[in-house]
Amino acid sequence: MRILFAILFICISVNGQSQEALRKKYGPPISETLTIRPGVFVTVSYAETGDVCEMIIHPQQLTLDLNSPITETMQSTTLTEIIDEVVPRSQRGKLIMGTFLNIVCLPLNNCFGAMSTYERVTIRRIGGDDKERYARIRWEGRACRK
Repeated sequence: MRILFAILFICISVNGQSQEALRKKYGPPISETLTIRPGVFVTVSYAETGDVCEMIIHPQQLTLDLNSPITETMQSTTLTEIIDEVVPRSQRGKLIMGTFLNIVCLPLNNCFGAMSTYERVTIRRIGGDDKERYARIRWEGRACRK
């Protein structure tokens, strides 16, 4: 009888961690990560309305340490294609300003890149020389849930 109870307890514990069960218990996610290309992910964050407020496009990390900075890179052309796919130029609004980010952040020096501010979105690309680490796209007027 004890063995049957133990097996039943383990089955209930394991099955209780499904996507549906977690959303039922804690509500909809504030962010989620999707595979947008082989080896390339997009982490999407949501506003209270459910609208997308931010996307971070990044290559797959070789480690699972969530506290480590993004060190993998991808080609600039691939990143541009993905940005154009997730937020087409027609949805960005008028270009307000484009700037280079000439910032040094030790120890990985992963702050340099370029930023383009449009009427509806700001796109920050980190990296250069055809080796970009990630892009962050933020929608104006949409605060992300915390």
